[in-house]
Amino acid sequence: TLSFEKVRKYIALAQKHGITVHLYYNIIDGQKHYVTKEFPESIVRNERGELVEAFHDCYLMNADLDLPFGKHCLEQFTKLLDTYSKAEAVFFDVYGRHYDLDFGHDDGLTMANNKPAYCVKFAFLRLMEKINPMLRERGMIFSANKPEGIETMRGIDYIMADEGLDSERVEAMSYYALFKPIIVLDGRIATRAEPVFQTCLRLGMLYNDLDPDRDLERGDQTQQQQALKALEVYAPLFDHLIGRTWVLSANALDLPEGVLGNIFRQPSEDYIVALVSDDRSIFDDLPPRKNVEVVVRVPDAKKIAKAETYSSDYKGTKQATI
Repeated sequence: TLSFEKVRKYIALAQKHGITVHLYYNIIDGQKHYVTKEFPESIVRNERGELVEAFHDCYLMNADLDLPFGKHCLEQFTKLLDTYSKAEAVFFDVYGRHYDLDFGHDDGLTMANNKPAYCVKFAFLRLMEKINPMLRERGMIFSANKPEGIETMRGIDYIMADEGLDSERVEAMSYYALFKPIIVLDGRIATRAEPVFQTCLRLGMLYNDLDPDRDLERGDQTQQQQALKALEVYAPLFDHLIGRTWVLSANALDLPEGVLGNIFRQPSEDYIVALVSDDRSIFDDLPPRKNVEVVVRVPDAKKIAKAETYSSDYKGTKQATI
């Protein structure tokens, strides 16, 4: 039987092994059997007045602080922090990415088809004004699952993009993380590991680990072998992206045809240029590109004394010509 004490012991065990514990928090999905009884007035309704479905066996909820469910969510957040006071972080799932309109409530601003409504996204922002200071007082980290809209980034320390290989959406989300970490979570990464790793590298993102008990079993034997090989050769490259920020100088990078990439700055103040050839794979017979010419324009270029290359095609480093 699960208990508060068992969870506390699990948190302590994880921390003993260097694992940061994130407490799960969600204000948008309400289990039907629970919210229809306890918070019926806070369930989102569509334009026809019908209750709006959400995640499995859930209704979409309006957690505005003036509504009973919003007050409940705020109270639960406080209890969560007090009950598990040793946890270092909170993970806010489904954070701020709902553009749904709630025709059962009126935010005083939103209207559609000449009908007053409530933009569900506003509830996240209003609640965040209350809960973010609580975390800061405790020195905790705030992470969130694929928030949308630049206004939702306030208070979020890093982003999890649960997107798979939706490259357009992942690229859009990368702009939310110019100066904060972002990790791609792809439940089917074992079936397409190399493309996911390449996308992450060129966008300055980290990747989710290949869990043999979950992710690898989703691919066939060949895919599993390729996924492990891709992890072996690409994983060392991601070490250079830890703590990176984007370089936003105008025209900072010129790349040859067939090469995608970006330029970042490391905490050490060194620059790193992540390059991906869109016509090469570690599993094909094509030779690696050689003598790739890259033009880098940064304000302190004269201070750069040397350049090194790291690659999925070889281990270690090689000197590059400046």
